[in-house]
Amino acid sequence: MPACKLILTGTGPAGGEGIKNVSRLSHLDTVRALFTLQDPKQIPFFTRTAGGRRAGKQFFARLKERTHNRDKAISLSRTSPSSRPSTAGG
Repeated sequence: MPACKLILTGTGPAGGEGIKNVSRLSHLDTVRALFTLQDPKQIPFFTRTAGGRRAGKQFFARLKERTHNRDKAISLSRTSPSSRPSTAGG
């Protein structure tokens, strides 16, 4: 079985400098991607150079090669703050 990699974005220590802006920046990147007709994952994961855009397009093309046994697409309702588990009390 090939090794798997995991990329964590928007993570940081509780109260870390700038951490409170992560959601706002993520939403702005999503809007920017929509206006520029890019995949919303292109902006946080790839540079805005010609090489970065090309690498992103190649990456997303490889993702589409797998057509069965794929995870369900993430909906906006699953990423909204009201759908996230509460951290109250712990």
